[in-house]
Order: sequence, then C-alpha cells, then structure tokens
Amino acid sequence: MKLFRISILILLLFFNCGTEVEFQIDEMEPPLTDVCTLELTFGNNEENLPSEYLLISPSSITVSDNNDIFVEDETSIKVYNSNGRPKTIIGGKGEGPGEFRNIFGISIGPSGILLVREEQYSSIFTPDYKFISKIDFRYSRLRASIQEEYKWESINLSEVLYLSEDERIALIRGGTHLYNPDPSHYYVLIHEKHDSLKSIVHHSIEYEFSYYRRIEGAGYGARYTLDFLSKFLWSYVSGDKIIYVKTSEDVINNNSESYYTLHVFSLHDGQEKEIIQRYTRIPVSDEQIRYFNEEAAFNPKNKDLRNLIDRIINTIEDKKYNASLQSLKADRNYIFAFTYKMNSKKEIIADVFDIDAGEYLVSAYFPKIPRIIKNGYAYYLISETDENFPKIEKYKLDPAVYGK
Repeated sequence: MKLFRISILILLLFFNCGTEVEFQIDEMEPPLTDVCTLELTFGNNEENLPSEYLLISPSSITVSDNNDIFVEDETSIKVYNSNGRPKTIIGGKGEGPGEFRNIFGISIGPSGILLVREEQYSSIFTPDYKFISKIDFRYSRLRASIQEEYKWESINLSEVLYLSEDERIALIRGGTHLYNPDPSHYYVLIHEKHDSLKSIVHHSIEYEFSYYRRIEGAGYGARYTLDFLSKFLWSYVSGDKIIYVKTSEDVINNNSESYYTLHVFSLHDGQEKEIIQRYTRIPVSDEQIRYFNEEAAFNPKNKDLRNLIDRIINTIEDKKYNASLQSLKADRNYIFAFTYKMNSKKEIIADVFDIDAGEYLVSAYFPKIPRIIKNGYAYYLISETDENFPKIEKYKLDPAVYGK
C-alpha cells in the first residue's frame, strides 16, 4: 500500500491536529461489479399475501438483527420475517397508545427497541412489539436543553435511534424560522444516556434558500436545500460507534485527487478517529439544474419563485460539483459510503470500510442506493411495479464486498 504523497499528508495533518487519522491507499483496485443477487421479492400480490399485508404506499423500511423486516405502510408498521412472510401489524391510524397520526420514520436499535417517529411524537416498542411509551418532543427535556444551549427559533426532531430504553441518539435540526429570508439552520447530533446529554457534532447547513409572503392573512412560500452540494451524514455501527461525514470538510484539489473524511466517534470513551479516503469529483448534471427550472415552470407568474430559482441555479453553476458522498449505510461494523460516481448503466459506486480495523476494503457498483443494508443483504423498496402494488426486493451481497 502507498500512503498519500507528502504534500497531501502535511495538509491533512494541518487540518486535523490532535485527532488520530487513518491514511488510505493512494492506488485503488477497480470497483467490484455484479455484487447483488436477488433472493426474495414480497409485499405485492405475487406472494398470495393476506390483503392486510399487501403494500399500498410504503415509505420507510428497517430490519432487525434477527432479520425481521419492518415496513411503514397505511399508518401502521407491517412486520415480515426474513422470508417475507407476515408476522404482525403494529399500530394503526389513531391517537391512542401505540397508534399514529402520520409516520415520518422508523428505526430499530441494537437492543431491538423499535421507534416510530411522528412529527412531534415518538412511540417506543419492545423487541417483541409491546408498546412502552409515547414521548412528545415539544415538552421533552431534550428539546428544553437544546433551546437553552442554542437559542434557536425553530427546533425539530429529525432522526432518533434507541440503543436501549434509557439511551438514544437524536439528530436535531434547528435555527431560524422555516421561511426566514436569510435562513440559518443547523444539525446537532446528541447522545442521551440516563440523565446526561452530550453533543457529538454540530453542523451548519449550507446552500439553503427560501422565501415567504403573506397576503390578506394567508401565507405562501418555498424552501430548497441543495444537499447534493453539501451534506451531513451519520450512522451507528456495532461496538457503540457513530460514523459521520461533513462534506463541507472535503479536501478539494482541482489538479489532483480530492478526499472526504469519515469521523469515527466512540460512545464509550468519547474518542474520535478519522479515516480519509480519495474520491472523484462529479460535476452537477444538467438534470439536476433542469429540476429547478421545471419547478418554476409550474407557476410562471410567481416572480418570487422565479427569482429564488435563479439564485439557486447561479449557485449550482458556480459550485459546479456534487459533494463527495450522497448516503451512508451501516451493516454491523461495516460502512458503505455511496458516492456520486456512476458507470454507463447508472450503477453507483460505494466505498466499503471495516470500521473495527479502521480501513478501506473495496469499492463496488450497486444498481442504486439500498434503503438499508443488514447482515449481508441489501433491501430495496420498489414503488412502481407492473402488479400495481409496491414491493420489497431483498438482495444477497457478494462476500467480496466485505473483503472476504
């Protein structure tokens, strides 16, 4: 293996004083291909499922350590075993214990605790699906502590992962009000255990645009965040480690390689390491710019929107390149870092890291970014199908992806 050239080494050390850094190889093997093999399809009418287990409009999916598959659909959680066969349905439409008004996300921590997140509420269930409690974030100690620390006008719960009943990781978004003409918004990742709160990382959200108008008592507006230009990503891996990436930290070298940084934070002792990896800069596509022009075209008389879109397009054209990464997926102690680089078949390259060893393993092409990777399988949610019902596809990953 070759280490970075000396000039790059000095630059990276300058920006990371006091932090242990793992240096990656300067020359990489070609990415692996054909790493996904379809093993199972379920959720549509091909499997003769009971009608209540057919998927109608699913949006979230997660998988437990024992390979049970949880799908948010019809304001409930439909649970299937590893073979796609029905197990149970959790909750349903309502406001009582274990019921939901609308679901924004689901997660399962290493202890098997299921969290169902609504706009303001979080419902907690045991590993055997029994309801524990419903927490109102607006009146929680977590929100009060964030308000006291940061004095934000707006505070929202974006993601939550329960490690146990009294320990969780929460991603909080806050800052100015939603349609502030000069928005200033942030993410803070919080580790909450027993009665203690600790901030793991604070991130300023870049490239956010908005406007708001009030006419005759009614308000209207729009807000866009260009996260393909700058992004904050995080994931939990086994061994009580948090992995996060702030693409605003990417080291850009226009005449040579560029580099992104995986931060490896230990919940056990608060120590942090860094893994620095080379990547190829990918220009923003015409399709990405076309999206915003199409947005403005829907309402051509809205001058506020047209002016906002013009500012956005000018920013994109000035920035020119996508961020280094667009998604992180964790599987046990492995991290899959999905880049913006694609081949002619529109397959996406993911860099794979062994976090326990602190090293890059391989890169591999994926047909698209999975909803989740768990225990050697990639799961995809297919919304549009020939059978008129959405479905879940489960793919076996080639062990070579894990360096085996």
